[in-house]
Amino acid sequence: MCQAGYAGAECREACPPDCSGHGACDEGRTGSAACVCSVGWGGTTCQIECPGGAENICNGHGLCQADGTCSCTQDSRLGHWTGAECLECAAGYSGNQCTDSCPLGLTGAVCSGQGSCRDGQCTCNAEYCGEACAMTGEDCLQFECSQSGFWGADCSSECPKAPASGSVCAGHGLCSEGRT
Repeated sequence: MCQAGYAGAECREACPPDCSGHGACDEGRTGSAACVCSVGWGGTTCQIECPGGAENICNGHGLCQADGTCSCTQDSRLGHWTGAECLECAAGYSGNQCTDSCPLGLTGAVCSGQGSCRDGQCTCNAEYCGEACAMTGEDCLQFECSQSGFWGADCSSECPKAPASGSVCAGHGLCSEGRT
């Protein structure tokens, strides 16, 4: 058994003074003399608080690493997160919990690199259309929206509805669904 604050087979390795008050030294003959940090802290002397704070580590979307950085969750149920604090959806995902996968173009780019994704649907830049914004030019003239009650270049414009009944065009006409 080593004296408190020392580790190693011969008890000659000194532990850091106090692990910044956020951990304890791995001491004893089988110890490493390194700080073992409390949950939510990292760094060689536990001096770095993990992003999101010790109470909300990595904002609830990842794990704190030994160096005090986050390793963000990549899971179909818990979300696909990125960023230093795990606050952004990883490429190819969207939605409040980053679980909605975004349409990919032929090159694997989200919305073919020609739009943005929200809640699993692309909003295409001008001149582009289709589920993954992969079509342009005359192809867009023939494209129809897959969801009834919507129209426009990116199918984001909702057809007019009667306030009371919610029926399209108040039940007195047809909404031009598709490209106009």
